[in-house]
Amino acid sequence: MERFRRIVFLCIPVNNGFCLSINGRSNARAHAEVLRDFRDMVLSTTLTGKMLTRLYYNHSDEIVEILTLDDELKIRVGDMVEALAPRASDIVSGRQTALTQGELKQMKDILVTLSERGSMTLRITMNFILDKIENESFLQQYGVKIVN
Repeated sequence: MERFRRIVFLCIPVNNGFCLSINGRSNARAHAEVLRDFRDMVLSTTLTGKMLTRLYYNHSDEIVEILTLDDELKIRVGDMVEALAPRASDIVSGRQTALTQGELKQMKDILVTLSERGSMTLRITMNFILDKIENESFLQQYGVKIVN
């Protein structure tokens, strides 16, 4: 139970949306910085990446509301951010990186959970994102390879 109490989501207004960072974790600020760099230096370089960023900002309030009501989901998201931040940093630095099938499944499970608890437009958005991350060529354009 202590783990549930330690994790709090902090929403910081950024560009008419929210940048979600995890408070109460040792590397929260560093992870938030890496994710901002990933958004600004990687996603912003492609039309699809820009669209994904816009979709996130369009739904950030709803996502935060869902996370606020579910401590277990907050922990799952926090664990995923901690696991994926070093890989996002690799991509920002121009290096290729790899995700395991297990990590990809965790990402999908979180997106499905958000979809199940969200509005119709959030469901449509989560399904769009799921379609993208299931496409290995989409991930490869960002330097991500899926491994066992």
